[in-house]
Amino acid sequence: MNAPDILERLAETFAERKTADPEVSYAARLLRAGPDAILKKIGEETAELIMASKDGAREAVIHETADAIFHILLLLSFHDLSIADVRRELERREGISGIAEKASRRQERVPPRAGDTPGKEESAGARALLRRTGA
Repeated sequence: MNAPDILERLAETFAERKTADPEVSYAARLLRAGPDAILKKIGEETAELIMASKDGAREAVIHETADAIFHILLLLSFHDLSIADVRRELERREGISGIAEKASRRQERVPPRAGDTPGKEESAGARALLRRTGA
């Protein structure tokens, strides 16, 4: 059996942090604060990733990607999910056209807002999140 990779080790650490003291653990503090706090951090980190990419700052892209992945893994842990769940989904999608995969999803779709990119659709959940965050 292979040794766990860094993503699996982080997931194990996050599982332990669910019961850790939030005064001494950043992950425990965010886990205790709940999904809104974690989602806020994901938003911040992905915004920083976007800015680093637009600036062409390769090292910053690596750093901000690591920060975003860290917080996404933390969110998975909050929901008792793991990187293995995400791997299975990616494996399920492997070899399927992105267009075909998206068309196969059975989600309620809502039409784009005025000014959106033509052909853009968002799930009702995504639209609700955008409304709540003011985006």
